[in-house]
Amino acid sequence: MYLLKRTISPYLGEDLIIGIFQQLERAKEARKEYIMKCRVDDKWAEQPYREVHLENDTTIYDTVVIHETERINKEVYVVSLYEEGFGQIIREVCKVFNDENEARDFTETMNKNDKEYEPSWYDLEALEVDKIYYDK
Repeated sequence: MYLLKRTISPYLGEDLIIGIFQQLERAKEARKEYIMKCRVDDKWAEQPYREVHLENDTTIYDTVVIHETERINKEVYVVSLYEEGFGQIIREVCKVFNDENEARDFTETMNKNDKEYEPSWYDLEALEVDKIYYDK
């Protein structure tokens, strides 16, 4: 699976997940589509405390789906760690699950156990596979 992400200034908000794709070629196509759309109308063109480079900020990451079966569901569950401090929000994608219950269990367990950095929390987001999310 391939995760397409857009870097956003942590002073403005967390990084955006543009989509998650089964094939690298589809992720590359989605990246091109997203960049072309943003060249015309990019609500993230101006960001505090960082220079925006649309092409460099839109990145594909190879990711592993936890408990991946032979078939990926139409929807997968992305768990991210959010950390907030000094007016910044940082998002780090931790795991991608094929099973919603496993993702919820992981999220709940981590929220109970991981209090090393306050305030921080784990959150779950359901994403349709092979879909571009333009308006996040």
